[in-house]
Amino acid sequence: MSHCRSTSVAVIQANEVLRMSSQGQMKRELREFRRIEKICTSEAERACMDLERIGLLKVAEDCRRAGDEIEGRFPKGAATFHFSRR
Repeated sequence: MSHCRSTSVAVIQANEVLRMSSQGQMKRELREFRRIEKICTSEAERACMDLERIGLLKVAEDCRRAGDEIEGRFPKGAATFHFSRR
C-alpha cells in the first residue's frame, strides 16, 4: 500500500514539473512572438517598398495570432504577458 501511494505521489509531482516546464516554454515563446511582432511592425513603418511593408505586416500579424493562441492556452487567472502593440 505504501509503495502504491508513493508511486502515485511521484507521478503527480512529475506531472506538475512537466506542466510548469511547459508553461515556462509557452511564456518564452509568447515573449519571442511579441518581440518579433513589434520589430516587424516598426520596420514596416520605415519600409520603402510596398512589397516589403506588406510582407513585414503579414509576419507581424502571424506573430500576433500565434501569441494570442498561446495566451489562450494559459489557465484562467494564470499570469500572462501582455505587451503593447505600437
